Amino acid sequence: MGASKPRSKILAFIFNAFIPGMGYFYVGHVKKSFLFLPFLALIHYSFISLFVYYVNPMLAIAHFMTILILYIFSLYHVIKIIRENNVQTFKINHWFITLIIFIPFDYILQLSITKFFDIRTFRLPVSSMSSTINKGDFLVAKKTKNILRGNVFIFEYPNDPSIYFVKRYAASENDEIIYYHKSLFIHFSEGDTYIQSNYPSESIIKLSNKLWVINPYMNDNKGIHYAEKEMNVFELLLSYAENNQSIGMTPKYIDGLESPVYQLHNNKMNAFYTKVQAGTIFMLGDNRENSNDSRIWGALPISAIYAEPKVIYFNFTNNFKIDWSRIGIKINKNSI
Repeated sequence: MGASKPRSKILAFIFNAFIPGMGYFYVGHVKKSFLFLPFLALIHYSFISLFVYYVNPMLAIAHFMTILILYIFSLYHVIKIIRENNVQTFKINHWFITLIIFIPFDYILQLSITKFFDIRTFRLPVSSMSSTINKGDFLVAKKTKNILRGNVFIFEYPNDPSIYFVKRYAASENDEIIYYHKSLFIHFSEGDTYIQSNYPSESIIKLSNKLWVINPYMNDNKGIHYAEKEMNVFELLLSYAENNQSIGMTPKYIDGLESPVYQLHNNKMNAFYTKVQAGTIFMLGDNRENSNDSRIWGALPISAIYAEPKVIYFNFTNNFKIDWSRIGIKINKNSI
């Protein structure tokens, strides 16, 4: 242990603000540095794990306040250490050594803790699932093997696995889907008897000598809607098909379907159709006309499912406003 060297208050503050605990390493308090971050992470994951099973807005508020108080305390404390000349430095303990050691430590710690708790938090930046999940909603998601049709899941976007999407699992392998403007029909692979036993007659239509469910999941999930704002998926699919671009469904003429008829490459069509292939599932956004989903890029390999969002535990918009009414909303009613 060498003599104490001057340490920058500003740099110590920035380090602890960037990664809680890193400022302690910079001022030589190594034990504090390697204990504070795991302690903060443990509190964070303990709170959100508890929140999955005990959904209470007050628990989310207690979580936020506890983390905030500890975070502010660490910023104050690291400055206090320098003011009181309580810096303990090694000869090699410079600011760049702090970065080299502590950033990998933070990465490994976060990776280890998320695997141990099997739980993560996500923030939704887009509107493809509104109003089931709104912009600014923070989700608690948990790894699961219970992948149920009709539930919402977080998955790796097939065109870029580094990006996570959130959509509803609408159809499984061998299910058939018909989509046209503001309407979706599914013939479930279990067959007509299953459909008649599980759906009311007013939600069933007969096309091509088999039964189809009209807009399934809408009755039980009020967030599913077809409002047009930024885009219109049906018109987008038409445009892609006209230009021979790859899409997730096939243009088709369906006898008996009451929808406008279009001419596409000298063939008539009134809908888009697909049968879900083995090992894949069909994902749809609840904001149906403003969603980049399986209708556009195709069915999703079931192995791409990452986790199931359980509950909204906070909402913080880009305008720095908190929507308290969003806290504690369960995503999938039958999954908690």
